Amino acid sequence: MRDMNILFVDDEENILKSLKRALQGEPYNVFLAKNANEAFKILKEYEIAVVITDLNMPEINGLELLYSVKQNYPDTVRVILSGYTDIRVVLEAIKTGETHRFLTKPWKLEEELLPVINQSIGIYKANKERRMLKTELEESKRENENLKKELEKLKERLKLFEQENLKLKIQNSG
Repeated sequence: MRDMNILFVDDEENILKSLKRALQGEPYNVFLAKNANEAFKILKEYEIAVVITDLNMPEINGLELLYSVKQNYPDTVRVILSGYTDIRVVLEAIKTGETHRFLTKPWKLEEELLPVINQSIGIYKANKERRMLKTELEESKRENENLKKELEKLKERLKLFEQENLKLKIQNSG
């Protein structure tokens, strides 16, 4: 799992430091961003499996960030980790697919955060595998169509050859 990258986005530096310390021994790479713009730079440079973000941040809030992640990195699993618990916002985020899970601050590492991260990594891997298989299937369909076209061309050539062969037989017999 060491090849899996997790990105935490929070404008509170002490939260980011706390997360980094808490996850130090875990089998994945942890990236930290203090705002959405930093997060976008990291997302462009690294393949991020899971984005975990706060909701209330200056300039671009967590929901806007997650919406952008959903549009640009559809396999990346999106999680909210926030002290802001307006149930309407949470339900809207889940309903529109911007987020997979919602965790509240303060979090419990062993009981909440780690299981959500590990589940999210599993979802990311499944999403990626599904997308890869879908691409392979589409390529196979295209290849199959090309083979069908080639077979039709060969049948047409064989038909023409048989017609020419028949003409020659008729000429030679008469």
